[in-house]
Amino acid sequence: MSANEQCGVTTPPTRTVTVTITEGHVAVLAPAIGGLDSVLTHRTRTFEPGGPFGWREVEQMVSLYDFDLKNRLIFPAGLLGRVQRVLEEKGYAVVVRDLRSTNKHMKLAPDVEYLFASEERNLLGAVALHPQGRIEVANDAEALESSVAVMEGFPGAGFTVAVPTRSDAWRVWRHFSERLGENVGLVTSGVHKNAPRVLVGTPASLTPNTVHRPDVLLLPFAERSTGECFVDTAIGTQFRRVYAFVRHPERPDRFTRLRLEQLAGSVIVRCRPSRKRVRVVVLDVPDIGVPSHVMTELERKHAWYWTNPVRNKVIAAVALGLLQRDPKFLQKVGLKTVAMKTVRKVAILVECPLHGRELVKFLPDRTLLTLHTTAKETTESVIVTESYAAENTLNADVWIRATGTGWPMRVKEFPPHSTEDSQEVLLVDFRDGFSTETARLARQRENQYRRQGMEMATEGTAR
Repeated sequence: MSANEQCGVTTPPTRTVTVTITEGHVAVLAPAIGGLDSVLTHRTRTFEPGGPFGWREVEQMVSLYDFDLKNRLIFPAGLLGRVQRVLEEKGYAVVVRDLRSTNKHMKLAPDVEYLFASEERNLLGAVALHPQGRIEVANDAEALESSVAVMEGFPGAGFTVAVPTRSDAWRVWRHFSERLGENVGLVTSGVHKNAPRVLVGTPASLTPNTVHRPDVLLLPFAERSTGECFVDTAIGTQFRRVYAFVRHPERPDRFTRLRLEQLAGSVIVRCRPSRKRVRVVVLDVPDIGVPSHVMTELERKHAWYWTNPVRNKVIAAVALGLLQRDPKFLQKVGLKTVAMKTVRKVAILVECPLHGRELVKFLPDRTLLTLHTTAKETTESVIVTESYAAENTLNADVWIRATGTGWPMRVKEFPPHSTEDSQEVLLVDFRDGFSTETARLARQRENQYRRQGMEMATEGTAR
């Protein structure tokens, strides 16, 4: 007799359910259990003609599950993690039976250790182990390069690459043709190029008549591939394996996250490249007599940052000192001359074009880049607005943050990827002493840098 029985405590019998995963990445739950609507439904809103203003909003719940002829619950296998967590919370023991067969072409070759780097070996190992999953990458370029590594790591398997648009299809087709060194197929509206192993196309064109080797389906732009056509292509079809490449820095909404899990399940590997180390130098800017009385937010930005000639002159002096590698200046701001030998480009980050035009007065030979500019980057230094930096990738050795704002730094692909010739990037910020508000914003930025793991260098003074 157990201790619980001796004490008069009875343990309820464990209820067991079985989830069977079929070849088409469809999960079958037997017996069917209720109470799963929280993870297998989502709400949509559409607009239909009608109502007092001509249109009315219609809200409805969309189910991601169905029942088969044996009254068993069926749902996409990618949502198994969500369903299993809810069932275990309800006290069920979940037994998973994966009936997806192992393709002989998806086994790692013995010489993979000598042909691929460590990160690529981790990627290939995860792909060989899991028939479905998400792969975290840094950007679109890394997604395409990781796709090439998978294709080269499994040369006997057939690959189908689904992309959102025809322009994406042509771009990916050209990239794969160049990198793989073999004939790559292309299927879009009006175009049909056959190939023995790799095929690129849009979902509407990827039909059983065009896909002759449905071994692996790759979704290199997964965040833009969450429509019904992609779900219909990946789930319940002939593809034996499905992998979606997702971007780690992005924060998709709840519906997109649900769609990504529905397409490819959980994350199986993170193959993000290493980033450069960021060293932050915060320079003290003394009180230069700007007004501190009560003003509107726009008036404060004008007076404190955008049209402040003394502060702008300090920013220009910092940029020139870094470009010229002036030993006295570098020593004053707490930097070693040796550490700044690789400075080739300085980017000054401003909040708006007005501030950029004011800085151009002190740096007349520098280019101002905004979202509406037609100018190109220079090789030495540029002045960029936050909106431009958030949409375009700039490779600068030094970033001078002249915004004065308290929100996180919005720069695309920052920190940049590390390279052999440069492993570090310098970020220069300013501790403005105009008022208690500017001091608070400066402390807020410094705390953000520390939370992001950036190295706070010796602080100096800008005069």
